[in-house]
Amino acid sequence: MEKLRKLAFEKRLVARQTDTSEIRIEALKIHFPCASLHQIKKSGVLEILDDDTYLSKPVVSTEKGAILFGELAILRYLERDQWRGVWVDSFHSHGRKDVLWSGMPPTGVAPPLPPKVSAKFQAIKEKNGGLSGFFDVLAWKDEGDVLMFIEYKGKGDSPNENELEWINAAVSEGVKPEQLCIVGYELPI
Repeated sequence: MEKLRKLAFEKRLVARQTDTSEIRIEALKIHFPCASLHQIKKSGVLEILDDDTYLSKPVVSTEKGAILFGELAILRYLERDQWRGVWVDSFHSHGRKDVLWSGMPPTGVAPPLPPKVSAKFQAIKEKNGGLSGFFDVLAWKDEGDVLMFIEYKGKGDSPNENELEWINAAVSEGVKPEQLCIVGYELPI
């Protein structure tokens, strides 16, 4: 998380009321550079993206020039600190189909989660009644002994009720507030 924290030009704790208590979640204000049209064209992402619903998502550019969705940019910075992880694409997950990405869609399908990570993912999902509100990035160290859940809020995005319900489900399944983080273009209140 240190590489990601170093990108933040503002940090604070934000309060969220759960069913049992108020918790404080780390929030990091990070402005990933928007990708230029030239970078997007050069990356070839438009030639391989076969689901038009992804076209409304902004793409960002990392310091190494990669063109990624913000959730995957977060994942790349975590990987520099020896984390592994996935983007939990709750928007495109339907019914029993969980859409998890480790790279850009449609080719960046994530490999299966390690057993400990999968067990926690499934427990929270079951408690929540699905993936609605699931934090965007699920990251782990070792084989899942250390977990982080990161919500990404791009420019113009704001917290919603589904996320609070997911936080309640996660906390009830043993997730600690220090395992939660919000990365945003603007910090939530």
